[in-house]
Amino acid sequence: MANLLAAHSVGSSLIAYLRNSYPDDLRARHPADFRLLSSGELVGPVDFGTLLSLYLYRVTQSEHLRNVQRRTDAGEAPAPLAIDLHYLLTVWADSAVAEHTILGWAMRLRPLAYFEPEDAA
Repeated sequence: MANLLAAHSVGSSLIAYLRNSYPDDLRARHPADFRLLSSGELVGPVDFGTLLSLYLYRVTQSEHLRNVQRRTDAGEAPAPLAIDLHYLLTVWADSAVAEHTILGWAMRLRPLAYFEPEDAA
């Protein structure tokens, strides 16, 4: 069972994945930083330089897992809370070319969540 830092851990892992996947040729043309943003950082004038950011804007209870019982508990313990995390992916830069290029790269990147598991057969 996850602890109270689970949501933050997911965001940190996504940022690390994006940072580590950023290709060298793109990094040479558009050096960028990668980080999670908090709502407090969006107040007032902002100057992030060139930044790819993730902002957790919504957390919902998973519609698919909310009433699923675990096989091992046989109804003795409540099911763990399953949540869906909704992130806003943004790119901040001094030029539209840099923003669009970095955002295009990030949108084409295959997220870890969509990797198909190996067949058990």
